[in-house]
Amino acid sequence: ILKKIVTKDSYRSVTGVLTSRKLARDIKIGSFSLISWGNELIMDTDLELTIGRRYGLIGVNGSGKSEFLKCIANREVPIPDWVDLFLLSEEQKPSEMTAMQVVISKAEKEIARLEKLSEEILEEEGPESPTLQDVYDRMASLDPATFKARAGKILRGLGFGD
Repeated sequence: ILKKIVTKDSYRSVTGVLTSRKLARDIKIGSFSLISWGNELIMDTDLELTIGRRYGLIGVNGSGKSEFLKCIANREVPIPDWVDLFLLSEEQKPSEMTAMQVVISKAEKEIARLEKLSEEILEEEGPESPTLQDVYDRMASLDPATFKARAGKILRGLGFGD
């Protein structure tokens, strides 16, 4: 499926073809191109995201790292809906909530979203779906029973107080 979208960020144009199976655990996009403000940032490239891997981008300012991440996070290329994508593009807006409360609130919303998604997958694909197992794995990794302790450790490591 070729997908070309002129986004709400109309200065950016993205094309790509999903070459992996829709329910495959690894995502492969062929003929990936990204143009921003008329500048070709990425042209006719194969993009492969492998489950369980983490990726970092290195480049000079203005080379298109943020544009690339935005187009992926906004699903401007054909990435299956079951894949979780998160992009922290700005700080949390000021509120009366502590950092811990914000993190827990977002995690609770994510658990609710995943529970709904798992129900939909069960209905549409059945209990043998590999995608369903990925959703269950993600829910288990969030583990609400230990989430507060783990989040606290990470936040303290980032310099947040209790």
